[in-house]
Amino acid sequence: MLSKDKIIHTVIEAVKEVLIDSDMNYPSEITGKESFISDLSFSSIMIAQLVMIIQEYIEKEPFNEDIAISDIITINDMIAAYSN
Repeated sequence: MLSKDKIIHTVIEAVKEVLIDSDMNYPSEITGKESFISDLSFSSIMIAQLVMIIQEYIEKEPFNEDIAISDIITINDMIAAYSN
């Protein structure tokens, strides 16, 4: 299993990748508190793309009966899902 630092790095880099692929800017500093929809203007397709990118690097399926994709609001929520 990856360390929490590696998971944080992977998720943040994946967020940047999705934003770049969508021709959108990302904040100069990502703290993890950013909401995917409110702050970063992610669409549902972008969230799906993000999950696919993260799962390439973190070979884990975090979503089950305890954690649903709809529970993920912020970057920190995504990091927590992959850290459990």
